[in-house]
Amino acid sequence: MDGLIPCAHCEGEALFLAGRLEAVVTCAECGISTPPCAMDVGRDAVFARLQAIWNTRADHRPTDKHKIAALARQELTTSDLPYFLNLLAANNGDWATQGPIFAAMAARFAQPETRLQTLLPVAPVLEDAGRYRKLVRRARLIRIDGKPWIRIDPFEATVAELIDEDREGFGLIEDLVANAVDQLPAAAP
Repeated sequence: MDGLIPCAHCEGEALFLAGRLEAVVTCAECGISTPPCAMDVGRDAVFARLQAIWNTRADHRPTDKHKIAALARQELTTSDLPYFLNLLAANNGDWATQGPIFAAMAARFAQPETRLQTLLPVAPVLEDAGRYRKLVRRARLIRIDGKPWIRIDPFEATVAELIDEDREGFGLIEDLVANAVDQLPAAAP
C-alpha cells in the first residue's frame, strides 16, 4: 500500500499483511516487521496505525560482522551507498575490528566507477553509433495493410569485401555489414 517508506534496515519494500485477526507491516527482503495489530477497528484504521509505527521507526537492527564482510566482498557501486550508510549507522560493535573494514569500503565508494569503460571501450561504441545514425537516415516509414513498418533502403555490399575471407560464423557477417555501412555517404540519398 502507498505511504510506507522502505525498510530502515535493508531498504527493502514494505508490505502490509492483513489477516482475519491481526495485521503487520513487514519488509519483503529481511523480514523485519512491526508488532501485530488487532483487526478490531477496520482495515484502513489498522493500516494507519501500523504505517505510523513503521514510518517513524528509528531503531536499526545491529550490524554484525557477517553483514559487513558480505558487503565488503562485493564490488561496490554508488547504488550500495544507502545500505552501507545503514550498516555504518547501526554499528555498535567492536570499532577496532569493524572500523578498518568500513574505512576500506568508504575508500572504494570514493573511487570513480570505471567498470563500464573496461567492459566497453569507447572507440568501437562510437563507431557503432555512427553506423547506427547512417542506417537511421536511410530508414523510411511505410504502411502495409494499415500497419507501420520500418524499411531501410538497400545498399551495395560489394564495396565492403573482407580481406580475410577464410573466417566463418557471426563475425564475418558483422564485419561485412559494418564495412558496407562505413562506405555509405554521411547523408542519405
